Order: sequence, then structure tokens, then C-alpha cells
Amino acid sequence: MTFPLVTAHTGCMGKLDNTIDSALAGIAFGADIVEDDIRVTRDGIPVLFHDEFVLLKDGTRIRISSSTYDELRHLDIVPAHAESSVSIRIGTLDELLATVQSAGCRVNLDIKVNEAIARSADAVRKYGLEQRAFLSGCDANRALVAKAVAPWLPRLLNADAELFRTLPSSEAVKRTIDTAMAASCFGINIQQLYVQEELLASANECGLLIYVWTVDETDQMAALADRGVHSITTRRVDLAMRLKSVVED
Repeated sequence: MTFPLVTAHTGCMGKLDNTIDSALAGIAFGADIVEDDIRVTRDGIPVLFHDEFVLLKDGTRIRISSSTYDELRHLDIVPAHAESSVSIRIGTLDELLATVQSAGCRVNLDIKVNEAIARSADAVRKYGLEQRAFLSGCDANRALVAKAVAPWLPRLLNADAELFRTLPSSEAVKRTIDTAMAASCFGINIQQLYVQEELLASANECGLLIYVWTVDETDQMAALADRGVHSITTRRVDLAMRLKSVVED
């Protein structure tokens, strides 16, 4: 049995979200892919951050898209899922891609705004990572924008959880598959809660790969591996790699 690819979620292994330290931790533990969130500053610099606003230690909130990189880069920013006493300096996509380039792994760029697509594509080409980078964070609209702006850059469709919550399973699966195919996505990025046999079977018939997020429990990883998903995104890269070594031994 081949274990799914292991994707290191930003903030993996106890490191702070949206930091190069997190990417390095994922790489050190053997992750196949490292993931981070991408936004763009007012002057067009792609940076690593999940939310539109950064929070400073004094409680001030600053909008990334309204600020230049130079205005942001010296600030002590409170990262997601951290206490206000902790801070980081905002990182850039260039820093992440330089790390990935030397490590030899792949990178999942979780695009948070459409404006980040072209800038991310330029950076991927700059570092010669055309064969090792892909986009996620793409809903139906953003996937189509990505197809138009950078058709050569692979993209995952982020499944719409609302479809799976409100529609019959067969209809939710059909809409998801149709949307992914229309945007020429290579796969579907979906929360583990909504992974179901009908989706797996339909995706397989259409040649779409299933990437699952965010899975931090070993038993859940094992169950998803048995079901044939292509990648598991996790903060517990150590547990995933330990399980992978057992499964593939």
C-alpha cells in the first residue's frame, strides 16, 4: 500500500502559523508538501498570512492590502492561534519558495485573494518551481480566475462545504466534480468531514485527486489512507510520517 502524500499545514509541529520555521519543521520531518497562505500587499508583494488584517501586540489591526510591504515588515504581528504576547515578522512568498527550492519538496500555495494568483505564478517561475508548486484556496470563481491568469500552474478546487451540508450527497458530489472539471483543476481539496465514498469514486472516474485537510489524529489518517485519498494535510507531520513508514514497510 502507498501512503498518501503528507502535506505540512502552516503552523505544523507547534511552530507559529505563516512562518518559515513552520515550513522548515515540515521539511525536517519529511513532509512531501509544505503549505502556506498567500496574500498581497498594496505594492504587490506576496506575503504569508491567513487573514486580511494583521493584529499587533497593542491591539491595532492593519489591513494587508492597504499597506506596503515596507510598512508591514518591521511590525510585531500576532500570528493566528497564538497568544497576544507572541509575535512574528511578516514573511514573504520569496522566502518560502527559496526554502522549498533548496529542500526539494513541493509547495501548496493557499491563495486568499485573487490578486495573489499572478504574483504567485511569477514567483514560482522565478524560482524554477513550475513542477513542484500548485494552488489551493480556490473556490469556483477563483479556480476559473487561476485558469485564465496562470493556466500552466496546477490548482485544486476547494470543495464548498455548504453544498455537502445542505444538498443530497449525490448533488453535492456532482456539482463539486463539475466545477473542478470546468476549471481544469487536477484535484479537490476538502475538509475530512465531507470525504465520502461517492465523492472518491466519482473523482477517480474523472481523474481528480482528493486532498484532505486538516487531519491530526493517527486513526483518522489511517482510515483516509485506506480509502485512497491522495494527500493528507496535517499539523502533526511526525505522526503522519510514522504511520507512513509502518504502512509502506
